Amino acid sequence: MNRISYTDLDMVNVPKNLQKIFRRTQNYVKNYFSIAQQNPEKGSIEFSGERYILVRAASMSKEFFDMMALLYKDRGKKEARDLSFNFLFDIAHSIGKADAKSFFSKMKLTDPIEKLSAGPAHFAYTGWASVKIHP
Repeated sequence: MNRISYTDLDMVNVPKNLQKIFRRTQNYVKNYFSIAQQNPEKGSIEFSGERYILVRAASMSKEFFDMMALLYKDRGKKEARDLSFNFLFDIAHSIGKADAKSFFSKMKLTDPIEKLSAGPAHFAYTGWASVKIHP
Protein backbone atom coordinates (compact mmCIF):
# COMPACT_ATOMS: atom_id res chain seq x y z
CA MET A 1 0.00 0.00 0.00
CA ASN A 2 1.43 3.36 -1.04
CA ARG A 3 1.62 5.81 1.83
CA ILE A 4 1.79 9.52 1.21
CA SER A 5 3.47 11.87 3.64
CA TYR A 6 2.35 15.49 3.77
CA THR A 7 3.54 18.19 6.08
CA ASP A 8 1.17 21.01 5.08
CA LEU A 9 -2.19 21.37 6.74
CA ASP A 10 -4.26 22.16 3.67
CA MET A 11 -7.67 20.55 4.29
CA VAL A 12 -8.74 22.55 7.32
CA ASN A 13 -7.95 25.91 8.84
CA VAL A 14 -7.33 25.62 12.59
CA PRO A 15 -5.55 27.62 15.30
CA LYS A 16 -1.82 26.97 15.58
CA ASN A 17 -2.13 24.98 18.84
CA LEU A 18 -4.36 22.39 17.07
CA GLN A 19 -2.33 22.01 13.87
CA LYS A 20 -0.23 19.03 14.96
CA ILE A 21 -3.19 16.69 15.61
CA PHE A 22 -5.09 17.90 12.54
CA ARG A 23 -1.99 17.42 10.36
CA ARG A 24 -1.62 13.83 11.60
CA THR A 25 -5.25 12.92 10.98
CA GLN A 26 -5.24 14.75 7.64
CA ASN A 27 -2.47 12.37 6.60
CA TYR A 28 -4.61 9.36 7.61
CA VAL A 29 -7.42 10.64 5.40
CA LYS A 30 -5.11 11.47 2.47
CA ASN A 31 -3.60 7.99 2.62
CA TYR A 32 -7.05 6.40 2.77
CA PHE A 33 -8.26 8.27 -0.32
CA SER A 34 -4.98 7.80 -2.22
CA ILE A 35 -5.84 4.15 -2.87
CA ALA A 36 -8.53 4.56 -5.54
CA GLN A 37 -10.00 2.11 -7.99
CA GLN A 38 -12.71 2.88 -10.54
CA ASN A 39 -14.35 0.01 -12.35
CA PRO A 40 -17.15 1.32 -14.61
CA GLU A 41 -17.70 -2.17 -16.04
CA LYS A 42 -18.85 -3.28 -12.58
CA GLY A 43 -20.32 0.08 -11.64
CA SER A 44 -17.98 0.61 -8.71
CA ILE A 45 -15.71 3.28 -7.26
CA GLU A 46 -13.54 2.23 -4.31
CA PHE A 47 -11.15 3.92 -1.92
CA SER A 48 -9.00 1.67 0.26
CA GLY A 49 -11.26 -1.24 -0.69
CA GLU A 50 -14.44 0.54 0.43
CA ARG A 51 -17.15 1.15 -2.17
CA TYR A 52 -18.32 4.75 -2.67
CA ILE A 53 -20.96 6.39 -4.84
CA LEU A 54 -20.52 9.55 -6.87
CA VAL A 55 -23.50 11.90 -6.64
CA ARG A 56 -23.79 15.41 -8.03
CA ALA A 57 -23.92 17.79 -5.05
CA ALA A 58 -27.05 19.64 -6.19
CA SER A 59 -28.89 16.31 -6.36
CA MET A 60 -28.39 15.92 -2.61
CA SER A 61 -29.05 19.53 -1.65
CA LYS A 62 -31.10 22.20 -3.43
CA GLU A 63 -32.66 19.94 -6.07
CA PHE A 64 -33.43 17.23 -3.51
CA PHE A 65 -35.01 19.81 -1.22
CA ASP A 66 -37.09 21.23 -4.10
CA MET A 67 -38.28 17.77 -5.20
CA MET A 68 -39.30 16.82 -1.66
CA ALA A 69 -41.18 20.12 -1.26
CA LEU A 70 -43.00 19.38 -4.52
CA LEU A 71 -43.90 15.85 -3.39
CA TYR A 72 -45.42 17.18 -0.15
CA LYS A 73 -47.01 20.36 -1.54
CA ASP A 74 -50.49 19.03 -0.64
CA ARG A 75 -49.59 19.60 3.03
CA GLY A 76 -49.09 23.32 2.53
CA LYS A 77 -45.96 25.27 1.71
CA LYS A 78 -44.61 25.57 5.26
CA GLU A 79 -45.15 21.91 6.20
CA ALA A 80 -43.74 20.71 2.85
CA ARG A 81 -40.68 22.88 3.43
CA ASP A 82 -40.27 21.65 7.01
CA LEU A 83 -40.63 18.00 5.97
CA SER A 84 -38.10 18.49 3.17
CA PHE A 85 -35.60 20.17 5.45
CA ASN A 86 -35.98 17.56 8.20
CA PHE A 87 -35.75 14.64 5.78
CA LEU A 88 -32.62 16.04 4.12
CA PHE A 89 -31.06 16.71 7.53
CA ASP A 90 -31.86 13.17 8.72
CA ILE A 91 -30.36 11.59 5.59
CA ALA A 92 -27.18 13.69 5.80
CA HIS A 93 -26.88 13.01 9.54
CA SER A 94 -27.33 9.25 9.04
CA ILE A 95 -24.79 9.13 6.20
CA GLY A 96 -22.32 11.18 8.24
CA LYS A 97 -22.61 8.97 11.33
CA ALA A 98 -22.29 5.76 9.31
CA ASP A 99 -19.28 7.10 7.37
CA ALA A 100 -17.58 8.28 10.55
CA LYS A 101 -18.09 4.96 12.32
CA SER A 102 -16.75 2.99 9.35
CA PHE A 103 -13.79 5.33 8.82
CA PHE A 104 -12.79 5.33 12.50
CA SER A 105 -12.89 1.55 12.54
CA LYS A 106 -10.91 1.15 9.32
CA MET A 107 -8.28 3.69 10.42
CA LYS A 108 -8.24 2.28 13.98
CA LEU A 109 -8.96 5.70 15.47
CA THR A 110 -10.06 5.43 19.09
CA ASP A 111 -8.96 8.73 20.64
CA PRO A 112 -11.90 11.21 20.62
CA ILE A 113 -9.63 14.12 19.63
CA GLU A 114 -8.20 12.15 16.68
CA LYS A 115 -11.73 11.21 15.61
CA LEU A 116 -12.83 14.84 15.79
CA SER A 117 -9.78 16.11 13.92
CA ALA A 118 -10.12 13.54 11.10
CA GLY A 119 -13.61 14.83 10.30
CA PRO A 120 -12.73 18.02 8.39
CA ALA A 121 -10.29 16.26 6.03
CA HIS A 122 -12.84 13.48 5.47
CA PHE A 123 -15.50 16.13 4.70
CA ALA A 124 -13.12 17.72 2.18
CA TYR A 125 -12.26 14.47 0.41
CA THR A 126 -15.89 13.37 0.17
CA GLY A 127 -17.06 16.78 -1.05
CA TRP A 128 -19.31 17.60 1.89
CA ALA A 129 -17.58 20.69 3.30
CA SER A 130 -14.58 22.89 3.87
CA VAL A 131 -13.97 23.55 7.56
CA LYS A 132 -12.48 26.49 9.41
CA ILE A 133 -12.17 26.17 13.18
CA HIS A 134 -11.98 29.49 14.99
CA PRO A 135 -10.10 29.91 18.27
